[in-house]
Amino acid sequence: MLKTKPLNDLLSQSISANVSSALLLTPSGSLLATGTSPTAPSAKKSRTHAALAANIWSLYSRVASAGAIEASLPAIPSTNVAVPPSPPETATAGPSEALKSLTLELSDYNLYIQIVAERVLLCLIGPKVASGSSRSSLHSEGESKSTKSVGGGGSGSGSGVMLGGGLGILKTQAVALASYLEEELRGFELPDGI
Repeated sequence: MLKTKPLNDLLSQSISANVSSALLLTPSGSLLATGTSPTAPSAKKSRTHAALAANIWSLYSRVASAGAIEASLPAIPSTNVAVPPSPPETATAGPSEALKSLTLELSDYNLYIQIVAERVLLCLIGPKVASGSSRSSLHSEGESKSTKSVGGGGSGSGSGVMLGGGLGILKTQAVALASYLEEELRGFELPDGI
């Protein structure tokens, strides 16, 4: 049995300038626990984020198990080094071929999803942070302060825009939290129907 209050508290500790929402959900989209910032989305939006994250996970999981991701990548140039023959491929995806994590950089947000237990996913959502690229340097300081946060409103102070490292920090926080949750949820089985 999951104790949602301690899980919500744990997920809320992940909230920072680079992480606005932390969700624990099932692959079917059921929200198990959530941690959000005071300016983050309402419970309804958290459920919507969970459903969207589950849908994205499901789509990429099917593509990964079909081998389409590896097939679309460019071939590695051959070298003169002998490569041992690989075992024949089977029609079903083995554990090594299963999707374990997914990182997405969207137009306004960064999204990281990782499996932490059987049928339990962790999803962290954060604002897309402007980098020091030439694209962001074309805007005046006033324009860069009006970027949208995950909640849909302005950032207010504008300090979130130039913090840097958004996607990398989001992923680092997610990996650390997922590692902790994997240990804590070891042996946990989600009841059927959830």
